[in-house]
Parts: sequence; C-alpha cells; structure tokens
Amino acid sequence: MAGVMRPACTALLVALALAALAGSRAQRTTTYAPDVTDDVGGWRRGRATFFGGEERFLANFPDRGPPPEYGFGNIRYGSCGYYEQNGRQDVTYGNQVYPRNAMAALANNDPDYPGSCGRCYEIRCRSLPVIANGTTPYRLSGTYQLAAVAPNAADEHGRYYPGNPLYGQDAQLTRCWNATDGGEDSIIVHITDMCPCVQYEDTEHPSRVTGVNTPCCGDVYHFDLSYWAFERLAHPLYGIMMVDFRPLDCATHEPLTYLPGFVNQTLYGDRVESGWSFEPYRQHYSSFWSPWSGVDGHNATCQATGPDGGLTLACRECDRDGYRPFAQAGSHGALEFWTAPTPDMPQGIPALTVTLGNKGARQYCSSFNTSAIAPVNRRGNYFKFSLPLAAFQCPSGYGLERLDQVTFASNARGNVSYCLSMIALVANPADGSSLER
Repeated sequence: MAGVMRPACTALLVALALAALAGSRAQRTTTYAPDVTDDVGGWRRGRATFFGGEERFLANFPDRGPPPEYGFGNIRYGSCGYYEQNGRQDVTYGNQVYPRNAMAALANNDPDYPGSCGRCYEIRCRSLPVIANGTTPYRLSGTYQLAAVAPNAADEHGRYYPGNPLYGQDAQLTRCWNATDGGEDSIIVHITDMCPCVQYEDTEHPSRVTGVNTPCCGDVYHFDLSYWAFERLAHPLYGIMMVDFRPLDCATHEPLTYLPGFVNQTLYGDRVESGWSFEPYRQHYSSFWSPWSGVDGHNATCQATGPDGGLTLACRECDRDGYRPFAQAGSHGALEFWTAPTPDMPQGIPALTVTLGNKGARQYCSSFNTSAIAPVNRRGNYFKFSLPLAAFQCPSGYGLERLDQVTFASNARGNVSYCLSMIALVANPADGSSLER
C-alpha cells in the first residue's frame, strides 16, 4: 500500500502471559466442527499468531524484551529437532531443513497434537473478527498492541498495516492480504515446534512453571506460525488472525483425515517422516538428511558420536488412542532399519544398541546390539536389521500400545560414525528376523 491507514491496536499473543488462565484451558475432548461434512479434506476454523522474526521489525518493540529476539522467541530451535545439529556450528536460518516461511508450531491443546512433528497443514487467512475462546470476541484492552506501538512498521515486503475496522469496539478484524497486495490464497507449513499451554523451567523440574502461552491454552484450534509464514497471509502488526486449515500429505498435498492426526509408520524415509521428532544427543555431528547417502540412493541420517551418544526418534504423546504406531505394526511386526559406517570409518556393521521406550514416562525396554545379531540383508555397505517388536522386554504396563520412541545408541568404546536409512515399523517383515540367524 502507498501509505498507512489510521493506526489501530492489535495484540501479539505469542508472548508469555504470566497470568492465570481463569478457566480458559480446554481439554482435548473439545470438538471442532468442520466447515464441510467430509472428514477428509474438510477445512476447519482456527486461529494463528506468530513467533520469531526479522530483527529490523522486532526492534520496533524494545520494551518486550532484549535483542535480538525482543521477546518474540525464535524458530531456530524447534522442539521437533528439525535442524542440522552439528555440535561445532551454531544453528542458523541457513541450516534449517525447511524454509523459514513454511514453519509453524502447534498448540499442545489442539486435538491432533499427538504425533504432530513434521505434519503438514494448508492454512488460509480469514478476514473475520478474531475470537478468544469459544465464541467470545478477542478484546484489545489489557493486551500488548503492536500497531499502537509502531503503526508505521512495514513488513519484509514493504507493506504497511491496513488498519482494524473494529478498533472502536475493543475488538479486532484482521484484513488478509489479497492478490493485489502480493498475498497468497493459502500456504503450506511443516510443524517443527510446539506451542505449550504451560511452560516449565525444564523437563527435570516440571513443577517449576515459568510462563503461560495464553492462546495455546484455549478451546480454539491454534497455530503459532513463523513470522515469515504469518506475513504471507496478513501484516505482522495484527499479531493474530482467524484461519482455516486442513492437514495434507507433505509429498502429494492430498488432504488427510483430521482425527487421528497422521503418523507415518516409516520413521525415516528420505527424511524424518510425519509424526517423529529428531533428537540426537551427545553428538559431534548429526545430519537431518544426507542426500543420496542411504540404501538404494535414498537419503540417510548420519551421526558422529562418542561412546555415549546416539539418536532418538520419538512420536510425542502417541500412546494415546488412535495413534500408537507400535501397536499398529502388531505383535508380529518388526522394527526394520538399514545401517552403514561412514566412508571414513572401518567397513562393517556399526556397533549400535537399539532400544524402544516411552518418552514421557521415561520407561525403556530391553535392547539389542547389532554386533550380537545378524543382518537379514545387505546392499553395498548397508546392512539391514529386522527386530521383532515382541522380542523387546518392556516394563510392566508398557506394551506396544504405550511405546512411542526408538533410540540408536553407540556401543563402541570410542568415536563412531554411521548412517541410518529406511527406518520403519512393519506389520509383515519380508526378510525374516535378525534374531533367528
């Protein structure tokens, strides 16, 4: 636009609201009616805020927090671990695995939050009055209003704030960009992070609450988009907008069933697949994907660790009804994977320990060492293993329906470098068992 319309007050709900929720938290049993009757492909109504952003824009709000984030958070360290985790390098926008304008966090109060890492959603902005919880209008009073602080702040495309026609009513109507403004009808985002209702100091001290993300606690479906994704749909000075959304297949963009949310039985294909987080630990280097380095020319994830390092792939909260990927593979199913040493290591089977478990409860099953079992296949320098799920001895009360993670840990005495390819939970193993050879 050529100029700036009368400034109006908006709010950014991404920030921590250090206040009581006053009963606004919703249980995951809340129903979200689709706008169409077909559960596959139906658009649903929700809401979105943003986090992160260009420092040039964020610096307009110095009272929110110190630079360079100014209290808006950042997108670089998402809870799904979707970035190249090289212990010798800082995490930058350049080593994110997905474009920064296609990244989002999902509220952990959303009904399809379980297994949401890596899932894709199509989102479109709606020029509607913003609602808080239920059908209650979102009120501007008592909120931090970006447009009131910096009404002339342009976005990254030089566009100015279009104004809020409901400002005089203490409400907000977000005006979506249209084609004339360079806007997009819809965008597709990857879930790379979570928007927690309640934030804790750390996982070791879950009772130490450090803040509350109010918009992620309500009964309205909520996304926290990256700043760059948000501005594709509306001006960031709005801070919050109503949206329509639907889950999509990340590869084909075909619409998917809403509930339960899609979780891939393949944990790692050409990348970490939908439903699974990427959690290397005590690594010297870890690649999210190494192009064409896997079996049969697929991508691989390659790790360089010491004797106490490894990689966990976890499906968060997937022990809930409707998810349970290990139980879907069944009692006759298996965990299958291919592994190979990196070219700089001695050739042969990498010395790995494979363990299943429940991430949230910190319960772990028995493990198997690749050095003590037999591969069921070999292609080039890659060895395939097939481990029957029933062979893992798990703690009482933690059968297949409670499992949600796989860990590959080094059992070498020194440093080890290896690659993993085509990791999957299969119902009908084709090559037999690594325990029967």
